[in-house]
Amino acid sequence: MSDLPGNTKFILVGHSMGGYVALAMAEQFSSQIHHVVMLHSNPWADTEEKKLGRERTIEFLKKYSVKDFLGPFIPNLFAPKFAATHAELLSNLIARYQNLSKDGLIASSIAMKNRPDYQLFLAKTKIPFLFIQGSEDTLISTDLIKEVLQDKAQHKLVILQDVGHQGQYEAPSACFEAINAFI
Repeated sequence: MSDLPGNTKFILVGHSMGGYVALAMAEQFSSQIHHVVMLHSNPWADTEEKKLGRERTIEFLKKYSVKDFLGPFIPNLFAPKFAATHAELLSNLIARYQNLSKDGLIASSIAMKNRPDYQLFLAKTKIPFLFIQGSEDTLISTDLIKEVLQDKAQHKLVILQDVGHQGQYEAPSACFEAINAFI
């Protein structure tokens, strides 16, 4: 196994799928990872229900455009109240990402569907993890995160009230403060 560049300590911050990448890196390069921030992410593998949802996403993307996918998908990442009052931001995000590679989105969906479960790693690692979750995140259960973190004092959980899956947009100051206090 090779080391990360510079043989120094790293702090990883991963949002959603980026959290899955951060978990894999933390497991592979444990000696070089100082802290991990899981921003709207989780350590468990997809449930069978979630895998079916990813399959539906893949089939949709095979038939329709990325823009057709993003139109209904992006608003669902936000708390309803935020989405209703920030239509311009959502439109800008859809426009920004509409040229993403359809094949890349399909490959990402497959990778997420097939990712391993990291709950055992999380239970045993000495690396401190911070989980930042939204109280209105429809993709990740804060109750399940609490359950996974129970009796693991080195790990922390911050729940952002009235926030969905996009705390970096919905509550950027609160995200910054939580991360800054953790590291």
